[in-house]
Order: sequence, then C-alpha cells, then structure tokens
Amino acid sequence: WIETLADVQHTPLPELAPADKNEDVVFSKTVQGLEHLEGVRQKLGVTYQAIVQAAWTVTLQNYLQAASAPTFGVVVSGRAIDFLDAEKIVGPLLNTLVFHASTEQGMSWENLIKKCHEYNTGVLPFQHTALKDVMKWAGKGEELMDSLFVFQHAEEEESNGLWKEVQGKPTADYPVALEATLQQGGGLGLTIVGQSAYLNAEMAEKLVKGVEDALKGVKTGDQKISLPASSGSSTTKTKKDNAKEDSVTDEDFEWTPTSETIRAEIAFLTKVDAAQIQPYTTLFSLGLDSIDMIKLASRLKSKKIKITVSALVKAGCIAKMMKSITSADAGPTKLAIKLEDIETKLRAALEKEDKITDAEDIEAVLPATPLQEGMVAEMIASDFKRYYNHELYKLSSETDMKKIKGAWETCIAAHPILRTKFVEVEDVAMDVGYAQVVCKDEPGIWQSVVVVPDDSLESAIQKEIANAITAAKKGKMIQLRDVTHGNDKYYLLSISHALYDGWSLDALHSDVVAVYNNHDINRPSPRNTLEHVINANGPEAAKYWRTALTGLPRSSFPVKNT
Repeated sequence: WIETLADVQHTPLPELAPADKNEDVVFSKTVQGLEHLEGVRQKLGVTYQAIVQAAWTVTLQNYLQAASAPTFGVVVSGRAIDFLDAEKIVGPLLNTLVFHASTEQGMSWENLIKKCHEYNTGVLPFQHTALKDVMKWAGKGEELMDSLFVFQHAEEEESNGLWKEVQGKPTADYPVALEATLQQGGGLGLTIVGQSAYLNAEMAEKLVKGVEDALKGVKTGDQKISLPASSGSSTTKTKKDNAKEDSVTDEDFEWTPTSETIRAEIAFLTKVDAAQIQPYTTLFSLGLDSIDMIKLASRLKSKKIKITVSALVKAGCIAKMMKSITSADAGPTKLAIKLEDIETKLRAALEKEDKITDAEDIEAVLPATPLQEGMVAEMIASDFKRYYNHELYKLSSETDMKKIKGAWETCIAAHPILRTKFVEVEDVAMDVGYAQVVCKDEPGIWQSVVVVPDDSLESAIQKEIANAITAAKKGKMIQLRDVTHGNDKYYLLSISHALYDGWSLDALHSDVVAVYNNHDINRPSPRNTLEHVINANGPEAAKYWRTALTGLPRSSFPVKNT
C-alpha cells in the first residue's frame, strides 16, 4: 500500500455554512447511450468498473479544481479469494480501500482507464487489509479521503415474488459518495449521496452530469482527458497492452495439455468457442469479472492446476498464467495464524472476564475481523443509529406469513453468523478488540405487530425500530417483526451490518425462498474465509500499502460557497 499510494495527496471537501446543514442530498439518474463503452472495454481488456472509476476521477478533479487526481475510497466485495464457493458465503466480507490513479495534462482516457484497472487487479492480494492500518502506514495521522465510490451490477430480485423491499432513504456515511449500477438492459444508474454540509441538489446534479459527459466522451480511449489548468503536464508514456510483451505473438506460444485445459475452462465460463481464445487474449476482453475469476480458479484446481485468483487477474491471459501455475498437490497454503489457536485463547479470556457464563450454549468464540470491529465500535458510539440497519418488506397477497417465519428460523439455525453477538475483549495480550460469540440457538427471533388501519404505518415502523435498538443494546443483533396494517402484511428485518454485506443479504433471501419452497439449503462454512481475512495484515500487506500510499495527496471535498 505504501508503494501504491506513494504520490497521493488529499484535497479536503470544503464544508458549507452551518445554516445550510439539513437532510442528506440524493440525486439519481439512469444514463443511456453508453453502448460504445463495451467496445472500449474489450479493446483495452479492462472491466466496466475501471472505465467508470476513470470518469469519476476526472469529474471529481475538475469539480475540486485540484492540481492532482483525487483520492477516494472504493468499496470491494472481498470475495475474490482462493476458496471454493467464496461467493456463497453469508457474512460481511466487503471492505473499503484507498484508491488513487494519478492524472496529468495530455493524458489519454486509455492510459487513465488502464491505471484504474491495474489498481483493481494489483490490490486483490491485499483487499482485506484493515483500512485503519492503511491509514496508519501511509496517512501518517492525516486523513486520506472523504469521498466514496461504489460499483455494482444490478441483480435480479431474490424474493421470487414472495415479497418486495420497501425502499428507505439513503444515508450519507461520507461527505459525498457515487454509486454506479450497471443495469441488465445496458443503462448505467448513477446516484450521488452527500451530506448537506458539503453538497446541495444542484452540486449533486452537476457531479452526475460530469460523470455522464465523461463516459460519453470516451469514444475509443484515444481521446485526451480534460483537466483543470493547474494540473501537471504529461511526462509519462502510454503503456502498451499489458497482455503482450514486446515482439511476442500468439504464434510464438506452444500449447501444452495444461494450457489447453485452461483454455477449455475459460471457454466453458465465457461460452466462447475455444478456438477463438488465443494465448494473449485477455480474460477481461472475454467478459470475465472478479467472481468469474473465482470460479475459474476453482475449476482449474479441480483439474489439478493450482493458480490463485490474484495471479489469474494479474496474468490476464493464458500465456502469462503458465508462469504462475503450481501443482494442486503442493498442499494448502500455510497460514501464520490458526483460527483454532485464537478461538481457544479467546474463549479462555472471556471466561476469565466472566463474559461467557453459559458456555454450554456457545457454539464458537471467534475473532471479529477488522471491518466488523470498526462497524461494531461505530454502531455503539452512535447509539445504534449507524450500522444497525432496518429493512422493510411487503409480502404479496399469496405469501404465507407462517411459512416465511419458519423459513427465516431455519436459515438462522443454518448460518452461524446470524446467531452471533459481539463481546468486547479486555485482555491486552489479545490482538482482538471484539469476539464473535456464536450461540447454538437464537430464541424469540420474531415479534408480531398489528397497526390499526387508520394509523400511520411509517410512525408504527419508527416505533418498532426504536424497540429493536433497545433489544440490540442487550445483544440481539438480528430481529424480525411481522407487521399487519389493514389487509397488508410486511416484515421488518433489523440486523447489525457486522453480520452481513449486500452480497450476503441476496444470498440469505435466496435461502429463505428455497426453504419456503421446501428445498434444502447448503452454504459453505465461513471458517476458512475468516482465517484468510485475519491473516491478511502481515508484512507483505504492510509493504504493499506503505509503498502504495507514500506521498498520497490529501483529497477533501470543498466547502460550498453560500
């Protein structure tokens, strides 16, 4: 991280006058007419996310009139890891990473987009580094960013028609955040959520318009980016396509049984004729994304070809993959920290502190991840107003509430993370702030609420949210309420964000639907994944982030002129 962020500077976002501070600002727009970006993506061998990141970088730099490219946070799913079925794990694996791609006058869109893509691929081995450690290594006590970028693909509704989410108001956790959603019809949804201390509606609309104009201006990638006059001039040469090396051609490559197997697996995942996949054909030009890389690594491992997800992404093509392959018989990767060892020490520490009084009811005592510790600490500090979330769902008239309740109870019994509470660890010898205490049972998960038809549903829900927060302070990290309002039926899910991420919520809803329809559910154990995450902050991560962040420019959103 120190290497990656060596030249970063932070440009703070200016605050507004106190009189302008009120509700959060939200502006959304679906942008059409971006079909040309698929051609750009394939030509450059990059992901769609890298193109949008480049557009946001330029838009934000122009908005701030900054001399250097802004630094902002990027939310990652955290699931591009070398475990079979990592995409099926229920639990919070997401993380926020510091992102910076330097810009200069005369730079082409192609150069900037490739810089964004190189960051996204290079960061994969270090995607679970705790943000607080990154800030410590490279920020040297200074803030590195105060804006956020989120990119996601629109997913189909997981409820199968049993319920529909009642949308609430977005909350601005950062002064400004851009959420970009690639929709199934080809459009791109852009949403700006900002704190009113930094943005008003006009400013938010201006930022969205800037991203839209930037994306529409990326015709082929050869065009020059437009930057403030104060930004530096171009002194770097445009990099060549990182798939092919100088004077190397597809004809120079010698196919082997291993490389043919890799090509066959890529063809299976992409639905592309294997004959069209050449040694230097980039995986991203074939449409693979980070989750596809996980699937590819798993499929190759089953064929006795061992290559990590990060190595796959970094290689980008079959020719370069061949240099990173090891035998699958080499055995599992040795980890410095064993989960069983920590579990034994944690259980002993909590029993000594009298924080486990019903040991027979405890299934496991596990360390919280850095992300979970941060969420729990902020949840408690905010009096459970932050990171203790509430989702309201309206049931269809045909849905059986009794079966929905039973399905949720079955899923909670099946997923240890949903039977978890967080206990502070006071033992200074333990490098853990909170323990995840997994209970064998989670009784009394449902409560029933009847709202008189003439009464306000919104007021009743707010009252139940207050009741849920009171119970959460006593350790109830997940609660469900069935709500009847006249002829309409709803259920309210109240849950700590330290138990899930957006990916997990989709998976959980899918499981509820499966059980409702009398199907079995089977999710992998999260223990291997947890062990991987707690081993992610070793010397290699420190070296990466220190180098990545050295000299990082401070980027702060400017105060609005009133």
